[in-house]
Amino acid sequence: MDRRDIVSWNAVLGAQVLHEQFREALSLFKSMKMKPDAITFATALTACASLEALEEGREIHRKTVEAGLESVTMVRNALVTMYARCGSLEDAQGVFTGTVDRDVVSWSALIAAHAQHGQDLEAIKVYRRMNLEGIEADVFTFASILSAVSSPGLLPEGRTVHRQIISRGFEGDTVVGTALVNMYARCGDVVTARTNFDNLCSKNIVSWNAMIAGYVQAGSSQEALLLYEKMQQDEAKPKADGLTFASVLAACSNLGEISRGRELHYDVAASGFAEDLIVQNALVDMYGKCGNLVESRNVFEGIKSRSVISWTSMVTAYARHGHGAEAVELVWRMSLEGVEADDVTLTSILQACSHSGLVDAAGSVFSTMVRDQGMQPSIEHKLCLMDLLGRTGWIEEAEEFLASSEDLKARAASWTSFLSACERQSEQGRAGRAAREFGRLHPRESAKFVILSNMLHAI
Repeated sequence: MDRRDIVSWNAVLGAQVLHEQFREALSLFKSMKMKPDAITFATALTACASLEALEEGREIHRKTVEAGLESVTMVRNALVTMYARCGSLEDAQGVFTGTVDRDVVSWSALIAAHAQHGQDLEAIKVYRRMNLEGIEADVFTFASILSAVSSPGLLPEGRTVHRQIISRGFEGDTVVGTALVNMYARCGDVVTARTNFDNLCSKNIVSWNAMIAGYVQAGSSQEALLLYEKMQQDEAKPKADGLTFASVLAACSNLGEISRGRELHYDVAASGFAEDLIVQNALVDMYGKCGNLVESRNVFEGIKSRSVISWTSMVTAYARHGHGAEAVELVWRMSLEGVEADDVTLTSILQACSHSGLVDAAGSVFSTMVRDQGMQPSIEHKLCLMDLLGRTGWIEEAEEFLASSEDLKARAASWTSFLSACERQSEQGRAGRAAREFGRLHPRESAKFVILSNMLHAI
């Protein structure tokens, strides 16, 4: 009788997780009046992983120990996955290390954990160890390791994995094939990516998105739009999702195709993605890059829960078209609404101030973000600020700022920017000092001589 009861509980729990009712599944798990088995624990841990509910996952882990089921392979695999999805890689590694009978699921879970958190080299190391121990990879393993090697510097590793996929006969699998498309595209080899895409027997929306996004990332925006049109004519009629629209809108942004962008905006509304945050951000960016700041602002104001990307996209749009005052106003409003700026926001606002000559505003924003928000200014931020000082005639302040920053002095771009500012202001004395110091630090650079020569001829 008890066995039939636990089977019933597990069936309901499994159904809730299958239908992504993760919070309901955890509530049901907590209300159980009988002893859970390994399947129960594994299912509950899957719900925790999906919710990234680390503390609840830890509590269930403790219960598996109390029940004497922690060592069951199914449970340990679920624990590795849960900790990995929750960002606790140390715990995931600990559970994996303590697993005696590791199967392909155990190894794949750890590879995926490292890949998901950007630890690509660690993922590769685990994959190699798995191969050395004679464990044969499955679809999930290949998909995870391909994700880890999806950067230009790791393309040789990706090709090696591809050869292993062919030898195992998995190339025709939709999941693996799509992962290959994504890997080659993100590595910049869109030709091979397209070959693999065209060879897919069955393409789903993930496959189409991978190839379209790959074209956009590689700067082949026209090809991205052509592929989107082909997708719409495909017999399988794949339905575009938020990622599809975000990619094709980015393609329109890159090409300045505002008419095509407007058509896509209509498609977005008709498809029910008008309130998708990723799509809304892409629309703000598209209209902004194409110069329609009114429409860009309209979309921005219509976003209910703006992310830092939303704010930065609008600030960048104003910066790009010389509307420094509007950009500054938006940054202060962003701060008042409790949204913390990121590195890209600071770069954009400094560029906006530079092109509009807003020295005081730039200094105020810079100091506020560094002092109050604890942001660590990058070399790019410092270059923007120094360029602003030079552009607006604050040569003495620019010289002091350059002299006070070791990382600025180490960059040739800092000196050439300052020398250019000196040329514009006919500050030959400062230019001479800077040129000598520049030559001492960067003897192979010759730009200083060109700048100084131009300046002296102008005097």
